[in-house]
Amino acid sequence: MHTLLLINEAANNGSAARKWTSIASHVLARLPAETDVISFRPGFDLDALLSARLTTNEPHTLLSAGGDGSMHYLLNSLMRVRGEAQTNIFLGGIGLGSSNDFHKPIQQTIQGIPIRLDATNTIRADVGRVRYERLDGRVETRYFLINASLGITAQANHLFNEGDWLIRKMKNRFISLTINYTAMKTILLYRDQPVYLGINDDPAEALQLTNLNLLKNPHVSGSFWYNQPILPDDGQFGLNYCHDLTLPETLRLMMDLQHGRFAGQPKRVSAFVRTIHVQADKELPLEMDGEIVLTHQLTIDLLPHAIQLLK
Repeated sequence: MHTLLLINEAANNGSAARKWTSIASHVLARLPAETDVISFRPGFDLDALLSARLTTNEPHTLLSAGGDGSMHYLLNSLMRVRGEAQTNIFLGGIGLGSSNDFHKPIQQTIQGIPIRLDATNTIRADVGRVRYERLDGRVETRYFLINASLGITAQANHLFNEGDWLIRKMKNRFISLTINYTAMKTILLYRDQPVYLGINDDPAEALQLTNLNLLKNPHVSGSFWYNQPILPDDGQFGLNYCHDLTLPETLRLMMDLQHGRFAGQPKRVSAFVRTIHVQADKELPLEMDGEIVLTHQLTIDLLPHAIQLLK
């Protein structure tokens, strides 16, 4: 089996390179001696690299050292190069990012950094597929492993990625504080968005959307999580959305999600689904595994057991 380790040195606002240096020898000791190690920064042509390396149907292990966005980058490059029918490809990772939701619940670490490197213990996981349209008519497709979101969660991720002056100053040193500050600022400035939401084959309903999370992993945005029994390979999404929340209700939502509580409160809906459709009058941030695109219309469905993941 060929092993390729991809290190995104720009992850976690540039601190990933330092984290990698601190554990490099320990990681490499666990990997095959012939492992190829490639460090990169934004602008790197990953599609070209994978096209050159994945020329046979022999087994390949691809390891992403970075944050959730780095794994998202690798997954989408792989789908573009090899298509949606992935065979003999195994994905693993090293969590050098700020949230590292891909690794949760964390099972193995090296010096406190989460890892998924065990090629003897794998799972064939589902992949979320997003087809989204821009206001200029462009239609694009993205894929995700962890979750997708609209509303406050997506807006907070958008703010966290873009950063104001305080976020940029704090992000490298005080990640938990930065996440909480970003969440609070987003809550205070956010206004519910009018959308049409369709679930599975049901007709779309109009609602004032406060937040929507579509889960393949119950962990979202750092310390927030849902106590919903969703698994990587169960062939369904966990849908959790809320609407028409007042400011006190939104603050209660954020506090509840720090303890995994969501269902059972007014204006909150929790279900298991295979497809959702969303339409809005203006472009909204759509978050997928921590990465943001802007869209006014989207469909999300499931590719069951589409990729093999290391544990």
